[in-house]
Amino acid sequence: MKRIKYAVLLIARNEEKVIIPTLESIVNQSLKPIKIILVNDGSSDGMRDKISHRFPTEISIVDYPYDHESYLNDPRLARVHNLGLNELTVLDIDYLLLMGADQVLPLNYSQTLIDMMEKDHNLAITSGTIQGEFNTLPRGSGRMYRNAFLRLIGYHFIENYAYEDYHLFKAMQLKFKVFVDNSLLTKARTTGANYKSNKNIARGRSYRALGYSKLYLSLRLLLKENKQTAREILQGYEDKDIKLYEPELRSFVGSWQKKQLLLLTSLNKLNSMKISPRIILDKIKPRYSPKDSELTTENIKRMYLKGGARHGMYGTRPNPLRTKLREYCKTLNIDSAFEFGCNVGINLKEIAPLNHYGIDINPQAIKKGKALNLNVELGDEVTLSLIPDNSYDLVLTSSVLDHILDKDFDNIFNNLKRITKKYLVCLETNDTPDVDLFAHDYNSMVPQWDHFSGKNEGGNDTNYTCYLWEKKILG
Repeated sequence: MKRIKYAVLLIARNEEKVIIPTLESIVNQSLKPIKIILVNDGSSDGMRDKISHRFPTEISIVDYPYDHESYLNDPRLARVHNLGLNELTVLDIDYLLLMGADQVLPLNYSQTLIDMMEKDHNLAITSGTIQGEFNTLPRGSGRMYRNAFLRLIGYHFIENYAYEDYHLFKAMQLKFKVFVDNSLLTKARTTGANYKSNKNIARGRSYRALGYSKLYLSLRLLLKENKQTAREILQGYEDKDIKLYEPELRSFVGSWQKKQLLLLTSLNKLNSMKISPRIILDKIKPRYSPKDSELTTENIKRMYLKGGARHGMYGTRPNPLRTKLREYCKTLNIDSAFEFGCNVGINLKEIAPLNHYGIDINPQAIKKGKALNLNVELGDEVTLSLIPDNSYDLVLTSSVLDHILDKDFDNIFNNLKRITKKYLVCLETNDTPDVDLFAHDYNSMVPQWDHFSGKNEGGNDTNYTCYLWEKKILG
């Protein structure tokens, strides 16, 4: 059996106080790297001596030979990375882990990413994520590269703004896959470096170099940034002296933006929905009697939110059926879980307290979940569609699909199948006791699923059944 070999590349500058935990987490990986190279970018503190003393044989230190001010947020930082890459060209490796000084990795980090990439040889770049974040693209630090992809594109970083993001878009343009495992969590720390005041201007220049349209960027800033940050980013974007990447890549980025724009506008609609403050009892009752002309996805969302605080609170009250659901899920062999329509997130808290992610359309429920330190976000079927394949061991719904119209059901259900690694569990109604619920024939779907085998598990009350499907890759 072939031995998988990988190396690690870090750059660091004046990180004496914080670098050791990062290096320890790399040295102690369950899958050991054959080489760890740290480029010392002109440090003036005691970092170099401290590393040499603590890791006399494990870390190879390469000194950047030129005196300069910090290159942070400057394209010239690519020169420092390239110095390290030059040291790696002679190595026979399969993968390269690119690290900064600001992350502490779990001990299975490299093994998890490489196992994933060994199963799918079209994966060019992968990463985990930082606790409390959700990412749709691999992060810069903690990024695992397939070495063959690096060689294909020249084995160097282009000296330009956004040179790390360039690799992601280039990979996708060339029909490779990139993937971020949001269940593989790392710890972020404050580094010794101070960001320059022009960091937002540099972000704007990066967006322009990659080919972001001003319309998309403006909408993104309107929804996600404060006025001062947005002003500085747009100032950088308007810099006419920025070197632009090749037209083919910029055209690809333009197409990619269209999908992102759907997500941004969808979340904006959710934030604008009104929520009634009234309390409703836990027992499910009809909340509306819609006319046929009102049966659209957006109208159903609005009708659902009229239920008010009940929808943000049910998870904190006793519910025997959901308790049984949680206990059942905990018997499955899982390390991570995602819930579509998570409400507050109590199911996730009990099923996968460390590695979980949930989305819901109710801002009130999400606010309460965040107050409980749960990894939940505002989101809907558009958000679901952007989650990468095979992201979570368990994907869960609980009385969510029974609010989905038949015309929208297949798309949502296919995405739930797509993002699970092992199991899909759905606690849903199998009839329509209330006028606001929509039953779907789950049993008839089972034999139609490619690469799935399925069985029904009996946790039900009068109207609900808990369905389990296990994902099995054939071949």
